[in-house]
Amino acid sequence: MGQYLHYIGYVAVFIAGLAISWFIVGKWIDKKGKVRLIWALAITPILSLCLYLIMGIIIIFAVSYYPKKKFNQTGWKENIEERYIYASDIVNSKLLLGKTKEEVITILGNEYSTWNKNYASYEIGHIPGMFNIDPSFLHIELNAGIVTNVSVH
Repeated sequence: MGQYLHYIGYVAVFIAGLAISWFIVGKWIDKKGKVRLIWALAITPILSLCLYLIMGIIIIFAVSYYPKKKFNQTGWKENIEERYIYASDIVNSKLLLGKTKEEVITILGNEYSTWNKNYASYEIGHIPGMFNIDPSFLHIELNAGIVTNVSVH
């Protein structure tokens, strides 16, 4: 839950900005007399819909957020359910490319899900997201015993 606390500040600033702008427009319309009823009946529902849409987008981003960390061999081996925090670094840094099976096992450990001649996979846990219910895997492709591609699925 602590990882979502920074979103509270964004929401508070957004709501304050919206309230101030509504106040200023309301004061301007109040000087016009009968226009206030039109403001209340027409503009408020439209602005409220915009507010709900923006809040929904913020919630989606908050639920999908997870920290990404630089690969740490100890953290990788100790916390199997949260390996996804290291997966993007492994892929982006090309840490495994050009390595042999033995070198990969030395780096990632022997707790792999699948290993055959041309393919290996390590479970990396459930990546946070709105509809992510299946575990994700770090896929390693080998050609002639050498890693040629690494991806997350």
